[in-house]
Amino acid sequence: VISDDKIELPKDKGEFYSKEWSSGWSMIDFFKMGDSTYHMGIKEKEGSVSINQYDYTGAPKEIWSDKWSAGWSTLETFSMGGKTYAFIYKKGKGVAKIHELDPKPSKDAIWEIETLNQNIVSAQHFTMGKEHFLLLHSLDGTCWTYSIEKTKGGIEMTEVSKNTKLEP
Repeated sequence: VISDDKIELPKDKGEFYSKEWSSGWSMIDFFKMGDSTYHMGIKEKEGSVSINQYDYTGAPKEIWSDKWSAGWSTLETFSMGGKTYAFIYKKGKGVAKIHELDPKPSKDAIWEIETLNQNIVSAQHFTMGKEHFLLLHSLDGTCWTYSIEKTKGGIEMTEVSKNTKLEP
C-alpha cells in the first residue's frame, strides 16, 4: 500500500529491504519492463555501471555490471514503442549515446552524437500525445528539446527547439 508519506508492505511480505550501498553512485534511474522494476546506476568518476532487478521486498539483485569509460554525467531511461532505452551523456565532452535495455544494455549504442552542448546537466523524457521528446538542460537555464522516433535502424533524434532559456 502506498500513501502520501509511506510505503506499507502487506503483513505477510515482511520488512522492506534496507541496506547501505557502496559509495560513488552519481546517477540512478528506475525503469519498468513487464512486471519487473529495475534501476540502472552509474559511477561517474570511475565508469562502473550496473542494472539491478527488485523483488517484492525492495531487495535489488544485480543482473548486469560493466566498466564503461569515466565521465558519464547524465542518465535518463525511457520507454517507447514497447522497448526501454537509456540516454547517457558526458558533460564537458558533448558526447551522448542511447542504448536499448533488455534489461541489459545493448553492446553498441543505437544512437550516438559527439556535438551536443558541453554543459548539459540533466535530461528528461516526456511525451505529448504519441510523440516522445527529450529535454536537455544546462546550469545557465538553457534548454534543448529533441523529438525521438523509433526507426527500423534504431532511434532518430531531431532537434525541435534550441537555446530556450528557462526563466523564473
